[in-house]
Amino acid sequence: MEPLLAGSDFAVIDETCTLFRDLDGLPAVPDPSVAVASAPGAEWLALRDALNKADAAAAQVFRDTVADLVQPRAFAAAAAEDGLAAIAFGVLDRELLVIESVVTLEALRGRGHAKRAVTALLRWARQEGARSACLQVIASNTPARALYGGLGFGTELYRYYYRVGPA
Repeated sequence: MEPLLAGSDFAVIDETCTLFRDLDGLPAVPDPSVAVASAPGAEWLALRDALNKADAAAAQVFRDTVADLVQPRAFAAAAAEDGLAAIAFGVLDRELLVIESVVTLEALRGRGHAKRAVTALLRWARQEGARSACLQVIASNTPARALYGGLGFGTELYRYYYRVGPA
């Protein structure tokens, strides 16, 4: 199928990398400026909705999906002077932490807030018995790739992408 699509008007979008790391060697001391909870608070959800430009329907789908999860999960919120700066969310599948929804307020990017949020999730997962973690990132997102590389996500498991037809 790919050769047919490659020669068509169906464009590749959002090539995505799945990155992996083990959880050995995490900092032992928790960061007091990052809250980790088993459910997302109103401020956490509001930040996610705003940064993902989620309309009411998309916001509700996320809330319903999270409410239906049966695996252990955690929601990290990294605080800044005026409220939340970054958030991240993770779900445990046996000994694997799957990280999602890592976002930082645009005006506060590049200051380590997302790093603090993800590190808090990694520490939480390790305490819950996880041995490794994975996440997905758009391949062309250089700042995010640098963040995750600095957090030890050095193994790329696979890539995938979507194709969209002409408008």
